[in-house]
Amino acid sequence: MVRTRGRGRLLATVTVIASLLSAAIAVPASHASAADGTASLSGTVDGYDSPAYGVSNATVWVYRDGAFVTNTNSDHRGAYTIAGLAPGEYDILTTYCCSAKAYISEWGDDTHGATQLAPTVLAEGQNTLDIVLDAGGYITGTVTGAGKNVHATMTLVPLEPIIPGLERRAWVGPDGLSTDPLPPGRYGIIAAAGGWLTEDHNGVKTTTPTEPAIVVERGATTSVAIELDPAGQISGTVYIDNRDGTRSPAAGARVGWTNLADYNNRWGSIVTDENGEYAIRGVNGQYVLSYSADETLPEYSGGSRTEEDAQVVTVRDNEIVDGIEATLDIGGRIALRTTLASRPGRPPVYADTSHIEFARLDETTGRYTLVDPPGGRGSIDSPLTAYGPFTPGTYRVTAYANDYIGAFFDWATVIVPYTATVSDISVTAGSTTTIGAVTLTTDYYDPVHPPDPEALPRDAGSFLSLAPARLLDTRVGTGAPAIAVGPGKSVDVQVTGRGGVPGSGVGAAVVNLTVTGATAGGFLTAGPTGQPQPNASNLNFGAGQTVANLSSVKVGAEGKITLTNNSAGTLHVIADIAGYHPSGVPSAPGTFETLRPKRILDTREGIGADWVPVPAHGSVDLQVTGRGAVAWSGVSAVVLNVTAVSPTAAGFLTVYPTGTAQPAASNLNFERGQTVPNLVTAKLGEGGRVTLTNNSAGSVHMLADVAGYYLDGEPATKGAFAALEPTRVLDTRVGNGASRVAVGANQTIDLQVTGRGGVPASDVSSVVMNLTVTGPTANGFLTAYPSGTSRPTASNLNFTAGQTLPNLVTVKVGDGGKVSLTNSSAGTVHLIADVAGYHLSADPPLG
Repeated sequence: MVRTRGRGRLLATVTVIASLLSAAIAVPASHASAADGTASLSGTVDGYDSPAYGVSNATVWVYRDGAFVTNTNSDHRGAYTIAGLAPGEYDILTTYCCSAKAYISEWGDDTHGATQLAPTVLAEGQNTLDIVLDAGGYITGTVTGAGKNVHATMTLVPLEPIIPGLERRAWVGPDGLSTDPLPPGRYGIIAAAGGWLTEDHNGVKTTTPTEPAIVVERGATTSVAIELDPAGQISGTVYIDNRDGTRSPAAGARVGWTNLADYNNRWGSIVTDENGEYAIRGVNGQYVLSYSADETLPEYSGGSRTEEDAQVVTVRDNEIVDGIEATLDIGGRIALRTTLASRPGRPPVYADTSHIEFARLDETTGRYTLVDPPGGRGSIDSPLTAYGPFTPGTYRVTAYANDYIGAFFDWATVIVPYTATVSDISVTAGSTTTIGAVTLTTDYYDPVHPPDPEALPRDAGSFLSLAPARLLDTRVGTGAPAIAVGPGKSVDVQVTGRGGVPGSGVGAAVVNLTVTGATAGGFLTAGPTGQPQPNASNLNFGAGQTVANLSSVKVGAEGKITLTNNSAGTLHVIADIAGYHPSGVPSAPGTFETLRPKRILDTREGIGADWVPVPAHGSVDLQVTGRGAVAWSGVSAVVLNVTAVSPTAAGFLTVYPTGTAQPAASNLNFERGQTVPNLVTAKLGEGGRVTLTNNSAGSVHMLADVAGYYLDGEPATKGAFAALEPTRVLDTRVGNGASRVAVGANQTIDLQVTGRGGVPASDVSSVVMNLTVTGPTANGFLTAYPSGTSRPTASNLNFTAGQTLPNLVTVKVGDGGKVSLTNSSAGTVHLIADVAGYHLSADPPLG
């Protein structure tokens, strides 16, 4: 329902946001201002049940000839204004999300409801359009399988035109289905659940709903009940080879299963019964099975020893695939313990753990090959530990301790690679070969001086920036065995006690994560060790890509973080430490509260915004406070991992405080079809929200995972953070902050950061900046580090020729308040930097 007043027919205008694309990276333009000859539109948005109060945060959309033009949100009184469009005919839609009231979207004037478009003619000058949102209806119900409630995903599809993009998705839990308010009309429902066939509300196995439809009436609730049919079953028996020509049932063996089409969500394991038998129910599709038991070698379906060569088991709906057997071989073990020896005259060193690799001799080639499992971790000076089981044969055992920590000064570190190798170890089935003690020695050490104790943070949640140091590189065996991380596998990274991080009292680490050599597309998740993997992503990648992203990760058990490969292929992972937050409950202004990653925006699923892609030059005002464990009040800035998904045109995203003008800065650049993540530190605006703007000529889906937030107030302690509105402090394309010339091959520029872009001239320990490379002529990487110090063996951003790529960095400030940026490539590259905030290095003076 819409009421109008003013002259003649309805009149409206829009704000046009232009995007400037320059040198392969977009630079946003400011909003156009109203001028003579343009039209403007204003009015109020009210609810059918409370027209006197207004509806805040409703979105008024403007379309022309079926294409999106602009949109705006109503304020706390329900008022809105759009200005700056040439007069003409438009379509106007008003939507409202996330209310407990049954408000539904409206088109046009008072003769048009949610089911029709109403052309609206805008004349030059001021036009007025008051909008009253109508009442909708609800659908409730249950989804059951075998008579019991099941967790399902339900898709609601209008069977006649209602609102473009109205299709909604709902989740059914123990309490059943309950939808958001829906416009009256006829709907179809598709229900899908793991282990059950996809069906509609009429019991038809289909992904397109059938008649008769479900009718939703104004202000009413319609109930449905859907009973799903089971999918297929895989069953069989697991045996153990007795090595005498007989075999015995393997009671208690574990059988794992993975769906090849959906390895992230459709996998699991069961245990065989006393007869070695198993049955995997509720499956359909193609699967790979794995088998394991105590003292036996791992095996996969078809008798393969590797997952890559496994037989694929295909099961169809309502089909039972029986007789899938496996016979497990008994292996042998190798027992050893590791000790550490310091060289005479060298500082004492210590270590808690060592890494141990096992390589098997190929008798035909004479070469050793790392085995799977690759080995394990041992404790220095611990009792004998038996590793395995392994296939019988000859082995070479290598024990090493990389990046050990020396404690001859408080806060000092000594990076000391210790190694030892023992060859020609014979392994036989059913027995343990004991090596005994393996002593690790080293030939050198490299001291890293301790930080100034006066510069150390004193408050929980404050930040200590460090010179970049490599904690993990699976390509060369730094921090973990030198082997690629397998599909669905994880690697634990020791953070505390390494790279300048103290051995205790650490709440979170800021690390730059890099994935390289991926054999399949997927994403990497970082979380605290010993806790369930979060439903969030830190870094998305495609096959063959090298991608980096800064992450703020809560530290878990034993001072470690866990990195998980969520892909169907293998990959190598690199992690460089940039700093850390002391543990405890933050209370001082500018201190950081680390959170378990939580998704608070996903336009693909209707989380935090409408379930539609963000249109060209459109914006999303994202409510941050009160969501994802972020406090309702007292928050100055938030750390988000923002991802652009399925863009239909090249462009960039800008994240900034709601209620402020869009800055001339970018947070994330993308090409058509790319999935690109980047960490963002954003100052909060009106109502505890941030605005994400799509600066492109196409639509894009947006995701945001919250990682933590900063406490509000004037920062006044060492290590506290002061958030700034994004400001460009470097752009070599135009001569901002450096010469107007591309940075040459293997060249370094020193960027003045203090005294610019809102950063104070003194008492700054580190800055948070979004770095972007554009126009590189060769592959390479960029390193950011304190000016006046040696360039570390770390990277902040990896790129290929022709790419435009961003990454957030937290970098310690060096001599003269500068940071150094080195182009490690054989070609030239342009650099751009937008500052987002800074950390204090000293207490501000009183008064």
